[in-house]
Amino acid sequence: MNDQAMPGYVSADMNIGYRAPKILNTRPEIRLNFMNVGDNKYLSGVAGIAASSRATRGIYGSTIASQGSPTYYVAGSFAALATAKIDL
Repeated sequence: MNDQAMPGYVSADMNIGYRAPKILNTRPEIRLNFMNVGDNKYLSGVAGIAASSRATRGIYGSTIASQGSPTYYVAGSFAALATAKIDL
């Protein structure tokens, strides 16, 4: 029925990395990933759908019952991840 909408949102992610010069025929590397830097609270997608979220009147005057509200995914909060590796 197109009677609900998700509000817009802004999310910022940052990635930083450093690859060191060769040390004993190896190349060390470190990466830092920051997700949802502003810790914004938002709905990230539809988890379950419903045909209609509220009762409405049909084209012949009958009432179409609501199917309940759809469910949504809640986005994750701020997260940080560090990765280290060595190329041989």
